[in-house]
Amino acid sequence: MISLPSEYGLLVRELQKRAATRSQPASSVFELTNRCNLSCRMCYIRHSDSDTVQRKKELSAKDWLSIARQAVDHGMVFLLLTGGEIFLRPDFFEIYEPLTRMGIIITLFTNGTLITSAVAERLAQSPPSHTEVTLYGATSKTYEAITGIPGSYAQCCNGIEALIQQGISVGLKTTITRHNVAELEAMRGLAHRWEA
Repeated sequence: MISLPSEYGLLVRELQKRAATRSQPASSVFELTNRCNLSCRMCYIRHSDSDTVQRKKELSAKDWLSIARQAVDHGMVFLLLTGGEIFLRPDFFEIYEPLTRMGIIITLFTNGTLITSAVAERLAQSPPSHTEVTLYGATSKTYEAITGIPGSYAQCCNGIEALIQQGISVGLKTTITRHNVAELEAMRGLAHRWEA
């Protein structure tokens, strides 16, 4: 019988170490789209959500699932789904739901603005291991100065709260800029309030 540590961090490190010695892909990152509904100044992903040229370049749900199956067959355990904004894909759940049945540990990266109560409820049916939401400020003024989209702060907060109401594990992350550095402690306060 194989002995593995029971503490999560140690377990992950041990699995990655063993995978490296066997040249197997323990973890993968799938960038489902390079389109985003925000227009953050500092972001390298500057393709708008309506960019049809970029959308045509995206792999189909079937292609992503084929790649995932091959990776799982070769030992993948951890998978990060990221973008752009993953929830821009109308077929997101056609990708996500079959992935949840492959026995892998899934993390989602999102800006949270497209997460509605209905989206959170559907995620809760097969919850990800973790969902990381980017928070660019503690006020709408700061957040929207960075994202360039009016109303996006409220959408992000509503998305975070919808996830939390469904019991989905949420972590907050940010990119510190000169526009939001003064709100770092206030963002920390929001994280504590949301228990994120």
